Amino acid sequence: MDRRHDEETNLRHYPGGGLLPAGNVFETGVGYYWGIHGTRDFMRAKYGYLTALLEFDTDVAVAKALDEALDYIRLNISDSVGVRAHASALYLRLGRIQECYDFIKGCAKQYAEGSNDEEEPRRHLKVRDADLTEPVDIFPEFYSLPHLSALTFIKFHVAQALMDIANSQEASANLPAAVEDTVTAFLPFCELAAASPNPKELQKRVAAQAKEAFKKAHMHNKYFWADNLDPTVVMRQPNPPYISDDTVDEVRSCLGYIFSLWHSSPGALEFVRRNLSESQ
Repeated sequence: MDRRHDEETNLRHYPGGGLLPAGNVFETGVGYYWGIHGTRDFMRAKYGYLTALLEFDTDVAVAKALDEALDYIRLNISDSVGVRAHASALYLRLGRIQECYDFIKGCAKQYAEGSNDEEEPRRHLKVRDADLTEPVDIFPEFYSLPHLSALTFIKFHVAQALMDIANSQEASANLPAAVEDTVTAFLPFCELAAASPNPKELQKRVAAQAKEAFKKAHMHNKYFWADNLDPTVVMRQPNPPYISDDTVDEVRSCLGYIFSLWHSSPGALEFVRRNLSESQ
């Protein structure tokens, strides 16, 4: 039974009064649900539905979970249970690299500026087509560990793609120009290389950004990357009721969302091993 559906039905038919204001709370309360006590059973059920979806490791389930997460944030901007932190991994598991970067950049800007304006958190939904090759300065090391992990993966992934493009261009250098262009056009992020006057230098710059992002995540939590390499022990632990920075509990709370991505991406674990070795 979908408890979320039952709770939504109850809200839509509630006449108002007590813990709920009069009127349709799905219109009048959007953005501030957790502050309306009568909506909390619905929000808890919504979060339970999201986590249940992730028991099914399929693209369809992950896509539904992401939709649910974004709707949760839309209804409850303050994001009292931390859904925003894990939406980034869901974007990445679906291959939606640009959307993920837009999302975490918007969140980081709001965090860095520390605005108390209730409208400010909405901006993480408004960043579009941010530069995937820009510096990582906006993301402080004491920021969200899940987002720093996502940032590292994005930079690693883009650097790898740019390397593939450079290798393809070298391998096809003796082919007619039209054939060479056709070959590289099918590679991810070919538009980034095409827009750069020096694709090799661009690749080196993004690779350096990946290392910097890795260091930020490592400074935030010294256990994260080692547990990412071998998640067996930490993933046997129950999800912690409370989370503190730079603890194994923090790793446990977020690693399940993203470690499979690192383990299934060519070259990713070697990147982690190399950078972890350099950090010790």
